[in-house]
Amino acid sequence: MDRKQPDANPPPPPLPGRVTDFFNKVAPRADRSPLSELQERYREKRAEDRRALQGTPPMPNFHGTEYIVELRIREWMMRMEKEQRDAAKHKPKPPQA
Repeated sequence: MDRKQPDANPPPPPLPGRVTDFFNKVAPRADRSPLSELQERYREKRAEDRRALQGTPPMPNFHGTEYIVELRIREWMMRMEKEQRDAAKHKPKPPQA
């Protein structure tokens, strides 16, 4: 009887969907050169600056993780500044000679 030998190099298991999505996002696209990508970023930045100058600033993402983290950091910084001001108010003045 003819028995099949196990494959010495089995194919790797398929990657999870999130990993393939990440690879697709960071992989360079064949239809865009680095120059065209830089030009596109420049155009987007100029358009955003124009909107800001004309009084229609871009709306931030209020539900994103980055916004929440930035908000927490700002709250923490303001709390620390207030504590420093309060400590400076209640700190006894050194006696003058």
